[in-house]
Order: sequence, then structure tokens, then C-alpha cells
Amino acid sequence: MVFKILSIILISINFFGITNIPNTILLLILLLIGYTKLKTKTPFTVPIYLMFIGIILSFIPAFFFRNQTILETFKASVNFFYIIFFFSLIKMQPSLKQTEKTIKYFAIIASIIYITQFFLLQKDIIFLPLPENSIEQGENVRFRILASGIFSLGYFYALNKYLILKKKEFLLIMFLCFTPILLQAFRTMIVFIFLLTIIMLFVVYSNNKLQILKYIIIAFLLCILIMQIPIFADKLTYMLEKQSTGEETFSNHDYIRWISFKYYTTDYFKSSWEYIFGSGSAYVDSNFGKQEYATAQNGIFWVDWGIIGAIWIVGPITVFSLLWFAIKTSFLRKNKTNIYIGIWYIYLIFSSITTIEFLRPGNFIIHALALYTAYKANQEYIKPQKTHNL
Repeated sequence: MVFKILSIILISINFFGITNIPNTILLLILLLIGYTKLKTKTPFTVPIYLMFIGIILSFIPAFFFRNQTILETFKASVNFFYIIFFFSLIKMQPSLKQTEKTIKYFAIIASIIYITQFFLLQKDIIFLPLPENSIEQGENVRFRILASGIFSLGYFYALNKYLILKKKEFLLIMFLCFTPILLQAFRTMIVFIFLLTIIMLFVVYSNNKLQILKYIIIAFLLCILIMQIPIFADKLTYMLEKQSTGEETFSNHDYIRWISFKYYTTDYFKSSWEYIFGSGSAYVDSNFGKQEYATAQNGIFWVDWGIIGAIWIVGPITVFSLLWFAIKTSFLRKNKTNIYIGIWYIYLIFSSITTIEFLRPGNFIIHALALYTAYKANQEYIKPQKTHNL
């Protein structure tokens, strides 16, 4: 079963973009697997359907005010629809153990792929679809890959399991998953990785303050050790320099993110309806897409405002539904060995204020896997209680 799920995930993301199977075919495969379970009642069914409604409503302004066809907007929005994999998993019925193994193995595969490509780039070797200027940037390159959310999910999964089970293999997985995050050098993501790590410590060891202090000290010493590795030291220096110069911080009123915010809140919308439904996602080959490309050439991107920026594009209904199912994972009752899903979503929400990590291409297949895992963890938690009450 684990191999089957991994295969579907890899095919769905076109093996990290190496192949080029049309999205319509990939979505059709997922739909054919899970269509009989689309009405299944779960804690996430309603917010997922609300997300679909929000996305489809964003097609309307794109058609009337941006002269983009419904089909073009669908193609531009197709990333969101991969969450339908959630219902495919319900049909396949993997156990909690099997889905967690899938998270583990996929996190390892994706991390190795990323790290390998990063170092091969220094040799001018590219096997993933990357921007043309990636080779020129050398060690300063900040490329992304499809389904990159698996790095942080894998990190928190491994952290959670290590704190409970004390198996050293999870330390290795943590390091492996953290490496791509550090190599991408996003300050927000790094900061919230550390903050949510501390929060997980407090949740797991709520009654043992000495244990918390011990792990904080160990983590601090490990960070010092990791920073002795030249490539990691360079990435840290790069982030510190950006922060210290003040040019790429919110204290600078000329910071490109402030310019983007002003543009999207004062000049972007063509109708008051777009405030309600969003403008719709721009398809690259449409006139709307070409206009957005011209805007991007000036360094203005809605993705620089993450979830906030998504409100301008896919509307508040869609963003509300995303936050709904994300926050819901933290309130489902579960064992302490499974709290990593809720922690991961808290990390995604806060780190996606200035990054598009929550919505990054390929991540909705990861959302589906995470939500199904949270669903199974909740079922396993309440099952013994129901049996006891009989």
C-alpha cells in the first residue's frame, strides 16, 4: 500500500516535474480512484468543498473583468484541485501506520532529490525543471521543487516521533528534511521552524521542564555544529546580511513587498466583485497572464504576501477554507505521537505570511496526505474510547 500511495504522489507531481503528463489526466486519475467517496463525512469534507466553491467563484471575475476563459483559469488554478487526493485515500483506506510511512519515505526521497540537485548545480548539471539563471547563481541559488511542503512535514513528523520513541533514525530524517529548508534560505521559514520546534517540546513534555531545557540546549549545540559546515554557514550569513542591511525588511518603506502590497490593494482590482471572489489565477498564455508577467518583471508578485496575497487572487472564501481545515487539525483529538500534523499547519500558516509555502505547486497533494493522516489519527484515538464505553 505504501508503494502504491508513493507512486500515485510521484506521478501526480510528474516526478518533481521531470515528466510532463497533463494535469487534466492526473486529476482524472485521482477522481476515478476516489469519486465514490466524495460524500464521505469527515472533519475536512466541508472545508475542502468550500475551497472548491471559492476557487470556482474566482473564475467569474477572471472571465468578465480579465478576459480570461473559464478553461484558462481552471488550468491556472489546477494546483488547488489536487486536494481531491484526500478522497482517493479514503477509497484506498491505508492505515495510519501506512500513511506515516508514506510521509517518511516521501520526505526522504524529496530531500535527497533536492540536495542532489543543489550540489549538481555547482557542476552545471540540471535534471529538474529550474529557472534558466539557476546555474549562474551557484551556491546562492534558491530554487523550489514541486511538493516542497514535504520537507517541513517530514521534519515535524521526525521530531515528534523522536521525542516520543527516542529512535535515532528520526534525528537523521530531521536533518535530511531541514537541509533543503536551510538551503532555500527563507528567513521566515527558518524562524518558525525553530519556534514550532520549541512549541512541540512544550506540548510533548508539558510536565517535564528539565527535559525541555535539555533538548533546547542540545538543539543549540547542534545548530552551532551544523553552522561549521561551509555551505550552511554561507546560507546563514546570507540571511543575516539581508536582515542587517535593512533593505529587505519591513522597516524599509521601499521594500518590494510594501510596493507589491500597495499595488495589489490600490491599483490591481478592476471591480468590487474581485474583493469578494478574487481576480482569478492568471494563465500564462492569456492576456491576463501576460499582464501579470509584465508586472512580475518589475519585481511585483502577489506570492510575496503568501496567504494574504492569495485573498487577492482566489478570494477570501478560498483562503478561509484553507485556514479552516488547517486549524481543524489542531483541535482533533489524537495521541501525542501524532501532534505533528497540527504543529505543521501552524508552521505553514505563520511562515506563509511572506512566502507561498502553503499554496506552493504540488503541496495540495501533501495537504491531502496530511489531512487523511490527521483523520486516521483521530479515528484511532476515539476507537478505544468507544470500545470502552460499550
